[in-house]
Amino acid sequence: GGSKEPSPGARAQRRRVRGSYEGDGVREMSGGLFQGSLFSSDFLQESITGLPDWSHIDGGALEALRLDLRRIFDRFPTALSPNESQTEDDLIWPVLSRLGWTESLRQQNLAPRGREDVPDGLLFGESAAKARANTFPEEWRRYEFGLAVVESKRWRRPLDRRSGRRGEETAPSTQMLHYLRRVEDLTTGKLRWGMLTNGGQWRLYYQGARSVSEQFFEIDLPAVLAIPGHDGGLFALTEEAGRHWLRVFAVIFGRAAFLPTPSDNRTFHSASFGGRPLLRRAGCHQPVQPRFRAGVSPAGTGHRSRSPSPRLSIARGAGGRVDPALPSSVYPLCRGQGPPAGPRQPLWRLWAARAGAR
Repeated sequence: GGSKEPSPGARAQRRRVRGSYEGDGVREMSGGLFQGSLFSSDFLQESITGLPDWSHIDGGALEALRLDLRRIFDRFPTALSPNESQTEDDLIWPVLSRLGWTESLRQQNLAPRGREDVPDGLLFGESAAKARANTFPEEWRRYEFGLAVVESKRWRRPLDRRSGRRGEETAPSTQMLHYLRRVEDLTTGKLRWGMLTNGGQWRLYYQGARSVSEQFFEIDLPAVLAIPGHDGGLFALTEEAGRHWLRVFAVIFGRAAFLPTPSDNRTFHSASFGGRPLLRRAGCHQPVQPRFRAGVSPAGTGHRSRSPSPRLSIARGAGGRVDPALPSSVYPLCRGQGPPAGPRQPLWRLWAARAGAR
């Protein structure tokens, strides 16, 4: 599909993290391995290892995944310039299948007429959801039953700028942002996740982020797998660091991260980006209480109260610092600030009300 909206260009925060991964006395630089600010570097390198989702992938399962993904890449001509169709069929969809995404629909139109808004794929959590989607003749109605939208590009095509080639007049990131807005409207917020990839860079978008264009997560899969010619050369990861980042990739992009857990009916991603469970898990030791008079007036006018309410506990991490694992959508709560200005303010108020009611 296509979109005529301007590319985010310089507005997109392309953060090449110069952090480090530390484990068993080994310290490895991870510069350029991942980009975006959907997750903090501390969360990706440390906090994520303490979550149940991480421990569900044991050493044997991780090694089996590594070998399977390497075989997929070994059969793909990474030294050449495969087109989009070949990249999709021989690389992207096999990788998605190995991550558990076995139920999908391709090229589902988001519009009743025309072919301007057609993402490359729609991922389902189970066959029953796909069967329900297929009961509707209108393709745009099927998105309500999906978990994520997929937009695929040719091997190594730049994701944040137009290429100048015919059919590539729009930046891929601009397309994805357009699709996510459209999908959110069609599904009334039920589907808010999107994956954008050229087979090498894998990027995850969340429509509920405060700045969708900046707060994505992108990882360089060939570098993680040490694919020859794409492994970073002198800056290649050690085996230990490679195992860590492969598990990060599997946890964040795997089908299991989008499915509710039996214990609390929340997914890995919904727990990471909404409400009090996030505050507790990420290190805010005093979750926000139901009353918000210190930051938001009772009348909901947006004016700050002059006298803080004792019923309001500002959530902070150890030592009064905001925990870096928190997404910026909850920073106002952790910093003791009121709601953000602009179009996101009504969504913030709704989130705050729901968080306080729990």
